[in-house]
Amino acid sequence: MARFYAAQQIGVLDGTKIPADRANGQVVGAKKSIILATKPAAAVYAAGDDIVLGELRPGEVITGIRICSDTTLGTTTVEIGIAGNTGKYVAARTFTTPLDAPTSIGPKASVLAAGPVAAKETILATLAVGGIAAGVNVTIELEIASVK
Repeated sequence: MARFYAAQQIGVLDGTKIPADRANGQVVGAKKSIILATKPAAAVYAAGDDIVLGELRPGEVITGIRICSDTTLGTTTVEIGIAGNTGKYVAARTFTTPLDAPTSIGPKASVLAAGPVAAKETILATLAVGGIAAGVNVTIELEIASVK
C-alpha cells in the first residue's frame, strides 16, 4: 500500500529534506480564534447589501464558517468573500433551516488549499438574492487559524 504525505508535511515528515523543514506554524499547530458577526436586531438588509464581518490579517486562514439564525432566511442567498470576489469563501447559499443551530457553510476547499492570506482582507457577507428583516437574529462565525 502506498503512503502519501499531506502538502504541509512534504519536506517535514517525508524524509525528502535533511535536515527536515519545520512545519508552517500558520497551519500546523496553529492557534484558532473566532470572529462573531451578529446582525443588529433593528437592521434591515436588502438584496445587494454587503455586511462587514471583520478583517483577516496577513498570515491568517479561515478554516470554518458557520451561520446561526432563529428564523429561516427563505430564498435569501448569502455569499462570504471580499470586495471584487464576494463568493471567495462561500458561494451563494440559501439558509432555510434555522432551529437556532450553528450550521457549517464553508469555506471552499480551494481556500483551505491556498493557505494563509498574504495581505489584509475585509470579510463581507453579501446578500445576492433577498434580504433579512428586522427582528431576525443572525450570527455568522468565522473560525481563523494563525500563529498567535
